[in-house]
Amino acid sequence: MAEVTIEIAGRAYRIGCGPGEEGHVRDLAASIDAEARQIEKAAGTVPEGRLLVMSALMLADRLAEAEREKETLQEDLATDPQAEGDVETAAMIDELADRLTAAAAAIGTAGRA
Repeated sequence: MAEVTIEIAGRAYRIGCGPGEEGHVRDLAASIDAEARQIEKAAGTVPEGRLLVMSALMLADRLAEAEREKETLQEDLATDPQAEGDVETAAMIDELADRLTAAAAAIGTAGRA
């Protein structure tokens, strides 16, 4: 197992990941860090655990919205096979959903580090 050090809201975390996934984990951490910084900007200083939970909730909300959009597109495609352009959009939403799921998992791992 590979390990990578990430930083979220000024605090370093050592995270285990699959070999070759280090860059991806760093990218996910950058997204989490950006979310945490937005929360701190809006709410001021927030205890670390609460900040991570709030960041996880915000990202989970985005994931849920992406899943709803994906389902809507799939339903539209099922009823209108001519909606070829929506297939590409659905693929992008699938990728976003996968990334948000991985980010949520990384938050969970960071909170236990």
